Amino acid sequence: MWLLTGWRILAQLLRKRVQFMSPGFRRLRICLVFVLAVICAPVTAADPPGVLLIYSFNDQLPWQADFRAGFTDTWSDYQSKFQLFEERLDATRLPGPASGENFATYLKQKYADRPPQLVATLDGPASLWFVAHQELFPGAKRVMINPADNLRTAPNGFTVYPVRDNMAGALAFVAQLSEGKTIHVIGETHTPFLMKTILELEDYMLSQQAHRFHLMVNLTPENLISELQKIPADDRVLFTLYFADGAGNSYVPRDIARMVVEHSAAPVFVHYESFLGTGAVGGLITSARLVGRNGAQMMAAQLLGADMSSIRLEHQQYIFDYQALRKHGIETALLPPEAEIINEPDSLWHKYASTMWTLMAVLVGLLLMALFLGFAYLYTSRMNRELARSRQQLERAQAISHVGSWRVNLETGLFSGSAETARILGLSSAECSFHIDKLLGFVDPQERLAVSEVIEPAIASRNGFSQECDVISADREVRHVKIVADTFTVEDGEEVMEGTLQDVTETHRLQNELITSKRVEAVWHLAGGMAHHFNNLFMGIGGHAELLAEEVDNERHQAYARQVVDSVRVATDLNRQLLGFSRKQLLVLSRADLTQELSGFSCALEAGLAQGQRLTLAADPDLWPVTIDKREFRSIMEALIDNARLAMSDDGVVDIHLQNIEIGTGLAGIMDEIRPGSYVRLSVTDNGTGIEPDVRERVFDPFFTTREVGEGAGLGLSRVYGFTRQINGFIHIESMSGEGTSVILYFPKAA
Repeated sequence: MWLLTGWRILAQLLRKRVQFMSPGFRRLRICLVFVLAVICAPVTAADPPGVLLIYSFNDQLPWQADFRAGFTDTWSDYQSKFQLFEERLDATRLPGPASGENFATYLKQKYADRPPQLVATLDGPASLWFVAHQELFPGAKRVMINPADNLRTAPNGFTVYPVRDNMAGALAFVAQLSEGKTIHVIGETHTPFLMKTILELEDYMLSQQAHRFHLMVNLTPENLISELQKIPADDRVLFTLYFADGAGNSYVPRDIARMVVEHSAAPVFVHYESFLGTGAVGGLITSARLVGRNGAQMMAAQLLGADMSSIRLEHQQYIFDYQALRKHGIETALLPPEAEIINEPDSLWHKYASTMWTLMAVLVGLLLMALFLGFAYLYTSRMNRELARSRQQLERAQAISHVGSWRVNLETGLFSGSAETARILGLSSAECSFHIDKLLGFVDPQERLAVSEVIEPAIASRNGFSQECDVISADREVRHVKIVADTFTVEDGEEVMEGTLQDVTETHRLQNELITSKRVEAVWHLAGGMAHHFNNLFMGIGGHAELLAEEVDNERHQAYARQVVDSVRVATDLNRQLLGFSRKQLLVLSRADLTQELSGFSCALEAGLAQGQRLTLAADPDLWPVTIDKREFRSIMEALIDNARLAMSDDGVVDIHLQNIEIGTGLAGIMDEIRPGSYVRLSVTDNGTGIEPDVRERVFDPFFTTREVGEGAGLGLSRVYGFTRQINGFIHIESMSGEGTSVILYFPKAA
C-alpha cells in the first residue's frame, strides 16, 4: 500500500511541475514512471477471493466420493475467479472437545495473514462444528450445505442449503413401478436421522392401503440373508442405509448392498446412486454428485452476489441399471421420461466405432489406392498405346525404307533385330534373336571373309563401320544389304552396339543398270561414228561392185562381183542396226496407238514362236498415244519375241501388257536419264530360263550374245535399247535365273 501511495504523491508532484520541465526532464520523468510501474505492478495486483471448504466425510465411502467429485467438476469453472482451500475435519475426534479446539487453533494460525472471504461446510458434522466455533473468520460469509437435522434452520450469519433424503418419495416410486407387489424396506435406526427416515417410511406405508410393505431394520447380516432368501422373486426390495446391526457392529453400506443383491431373488432398488454398481436396479435416489455440483454453484453465487431466490437445488435423480432391468424383466417403457439408464450397451456404431472408423479408413485408403491405380492404369495404358503407336510407325517406316534396326550385347554376343531386320534375313520376329556369329552365316560365302575383316576390328576398337554385301536369306533369296553400326552405349553395366541393316537390292540393281547404261552410251557413240563411216564405204564398194558386174563378160568374174554386192548388202543391214543402237538411225516418227499396232502384226509375232508356245496380249483401256517409227517398232518387237522363243520350253507363254503409268521424282532420281512424266508401259514377259546376274549386266552391249556362233550378231537388245532411247523412252529388265524375264519399255506420251 505504501508503494501505491508513494506513486500517487509522485504523480501529483510531477503533474504540478510539468509546465516548468525541460524536454530532458520530461524524458527522465517518463523513464521514472516506467520503472515504478514495473516495480509496483506485482505488488498492487489483487489476489482472487479465498474460499475455505470444510468437510468431515471419508472419500472412501461411495456417496461421499461422488459428492466430492461433483463439487470438484463444477468448481473448476470458477478457479480463475476464486482461490479454494480445503480442510478435512476428522469425524472420529468429534466427541472430544479438545479435538474441535485444536482444529480451530490450527485454522486460526494457518489463515491469520489471509482470512477467507467465504467458509463453506459440506456435511452435518462439519456444520455442527462450525456453528460451535462461530468466532472464526468473523468477516467471512458462511454457507452450510447438507447440514444435520438440528441445523435445518439457519443460525445467525449462516446461509443454509439443506439436502434431505426423500425416502418416502423413493418408496412411492418403487410402489408405482410395482403395483400389487410386496415391498421390503431394509435399513437401520441407530442414528436419529436414520430413525426419523424409517419412521417416515412406516407412516407412509400405513397410509398406503393398496400396497403391502415389510420393514427389515437392525438385522445382523446373517439374519438379513435368511430373510432375503424367503422373499419371492415377484416382490420388491428397497435398500436405504445400513451402517450397523442390532448389536452395534459397524459395516460398509456398499458391502451390505452387494450382499442384498446377491441373496435376493427379487429386484433390489437402492437409495444412493453409488450402490447401483452392486447390481441393484435403481429408483428415486439421492444423487451425491448432484449435491456436490449444486454446492459449488451455491458458493460461487454467494461470492458473486447473485440473486439466490432464482437458484434451485436439484439433488433427486432417476437412475437405473440397464443390466439389472433386463435381469428382472422390467420394461424401460415404465420408467419416467427423465430417467437416466446407465450401463446400457452402446449401439453397434458406438460399440464398434473404432473398428468401423478403422474399416472406413481402410476403405478410403483402398478407394484412394484404387483411384490412384486407376489413373496409373489409364496413364500407363495411354502411354503403352502411344508407345505401341510409335513402335508401329517405326516398323512401318522401316518397312517402307527397307531399313531394319538391330543391337548386339557385346558381353553376351546376343543379336536381336527389328521386324524389318527379320524380314530382310527371311526370319520371323521370334527367330531374329541369336548369337552374333550366326549373322555372318547369312553373308554370301564369297564375301564372308571380307565382311568379317571389317566388322571384327571395328567391334574390338569400339568404332563404327559401314559395309555392303550380299546375304542369302533363310528363304534362299539373295539380297544386297548395307550394314551400319555407329552407336556404342552402356546399359546396366553392359556394352551394347546398335546399328541398321538396309535392304538396298533394288538400289544396287538400278545403280548397276545405270553403270551399264553409261557404258553402253560410250559404246554407242563409238559404234555410231564407225557405222556412219562404214555406211559411206559400203555405198562406194557396193556401187562399184555392181558396175563391175555389169561390165565384165566373164561369167566367173560376174559371179565374184555379185558376191561382193551381196556381202555389201548384208554389211549394210548390220551397219543399219548399229546406227539404230547408236540412236543415229533415221526414223520416220508418227503418232500411234500401240494396242492397234500390236494387234495388226500379233499374228506375225506369234508365228515367230516355236510350235506349242503361245502369245497373249493385254492392254488397259484408253491407252495414251505415243510417237514412234512404226516399221522399227515392229522390228524390235520381232527381236524381243525371238529372244523369248529361244529362252522358253515348247509350252512357254509370252505375255505382252500395255498400260499407262506416271513416273514420279522418286524413281526418276535413281537413274539420271529417266525424267518424270507420263509414259505408256510395254512389258514383254516370258516364263523361260531367265538371265543370270553376270549376263544381265551386259545384255545391252553390242555384239554380246549367248547364242551359238552364226545364230546371231548380238545386236537384238542393243537395237531395242537404241530405239527406245532415240524416242526419249527407256528400257528396264527384270529377271531371275530359272524364273523368266520381263523386258519393260517406257514410251513417252504423245503431246
